[in-house]
Amino acid sequence: MKLFGRKFGKVLFLGIITGMVFVGFFYVLYNPESDESLYNVPHDVDKVWTEKQEAKSTGLTRVMASAPVNVLNKMEESRHLVVNKTREPELPILVWWAKVSGSKDHTAQCGSVQCTVSSNQSLLGHPNTQAFLFYASQIIPYRLPLPRKQNTLWALMHEESPKNADAMFNFDETLSLFNLTSTFKRESDYPIPLHFLPSLEWLENQKFMVSVQQKNKLRQQGLAPVMYVQSDCGAPSDRDTYVKLLQKFITVDSYGPCLNNKEFPKTLKFNRSMAPMHSDEYFEFSARYKFVLAMENAVCDDYMTEKLWRPLNIGAVPIVWGSPRVKDFLPSNTSALVVNDFATVEELANFIKYLDSNDEEYKKFLTFKKRGGITNEFLLTHLRNRDWGNRMYPSQRTKPYYSFFPGFECFICQKVHTINEKLERGEKVPNYQASLSHYGCPVPKKFNDVGKATGNSENWIRAWRSGQNMGIAMKHFYSQNITVSRNIYDDYWKKLKNEDKTNNFLQKQMEQ
Repeated sequence: MKLFGRKFGKVLFLGIITGMVFVGFFYVLYNPESDESLYNVPHDVDKVWTEKQEAKSTGLTRVMASAPVNVLNKMEESRHLVVNKTREPELPILVWWAKVSGSKDHTAQCGSVQCTVSSNQSLLGHPNTQAFLFYASQIIPYRLPLPRKQNTLWALMHEESPKNADAMFNFDETLSLFNLTSTFKRESDYPIPLHFLPSLEWLENQKFMVSVQQKNKLRQQGLAPVMYVQSDCGAPSDRDTYVKLLQKFITVDSYGPCLNNKEFPKTLKFNRSMAPMHSDEYFEFSARYKFVLAMENAVCDDYMTEKLWRPLNIGAVPIVWGSPRVKDFLPSNTSALVVNDFATVEELANFIKYLDSNDEEYKKFLTFKKRGGITNEFLLTHLRNRDWGNRMYPSQRTKPYYSFFPGFECFICQKVHTINEKLERGEKVPNYQASLSHYGCPVPKKFNDVGKATGNSENWIRAWRSGQNMGIAMKHFYSQNITVSRNIYDDYWKKLKNEDKTNNFLQKQMEQ
């Protein structure tokens, strides 16, 4: 009887294991979750290094098109374990030297070519490593992939403003070290100015819109015409100063830590996380307002974030301070109020009051929400032409990449293959060179008493100069093709700082 029990136990155990394997397989095969978080890469373990085009159409690739991210990551890890044990990779290798959190090693299928993408820094000296990718805010200036080999690309990515990368990338001293870029600026090699705009459908969507009649009732009940939500106080753009000036002439309900005069419902507080600001509840809450202040943290060409696009999505009129070229991307000529269009803050306040009391004039700023109401061909063309998109939206499902990150990787992968082909044919290799036009932002200015950004800011002149000196120090050791310790780097950076004091750099800049 005991023997039977043992045999039965073994059979039962094997049955459970087999069942779990089949359940896992069919979960991957039939799970209908969105594929918006997946890389567009082949996953055939046996053929991944040897077959380029055929791998794209394997059954397992189609399975992975609907696999959830956690399943994908586990299969990716196991795939690389198998491949790395059997043979060395023969594809060009792209190494994320300064990576974004959560990136996984994978093989990128980029049209007709492939590349291995890894964050393993030990691949620095691998003969197939041909490009290093850097996420700007993660760069450690004294820890670069040196010595640098000839024809090895350095590619920089950042969708955020340079303020979030210690202001180092506002200067040629830093940018000149890189070949290719992907930033919010249209001059970038792989430009992503619309990185916060999911799709045309999202922009046209009326899900959260509140009627003008209902907004008028809310105004009568004490709701301000203007809403302001900000947690990053004292930003380079000096937005808080402008809002203070505006409040002298019109009521502004200010949520969040900056200029706070209103409290969110408990469910929308974001002390520890920004997640509530992405919820339907937050969108519904904000949609009650006629106007929402869309004030970026920095004034940079083409730098536009969710602060601009969110009000447009919910049917509120954004009051915009940020990119001087923002009108190039607005849905129509009447869809936003741009601070630069008004001579004074009082003039802007008076126009807000005018729209607040004239429904028909206010409604003109919402006509773009109607089908076919987006008339800006520049915006429409940019959305059509970009090779990535959120696959939750029908117009984006034919895009090769689910986001700009794999799109950027493939952009670099294709450049690497172009270089290799030219070298094989004995042709001249293209000279790819990043420049200030790809990313840099000017030194921030302060608002004067009437709301014009004309004054020098001592704090931001100092911060920008500090970033420039960091770049000078980084280039100093780069030019010697060596890596150094943090102490050696800091000593050189402090030397530059002391030279500025001796030369009265700050005082001279303030006097300009």
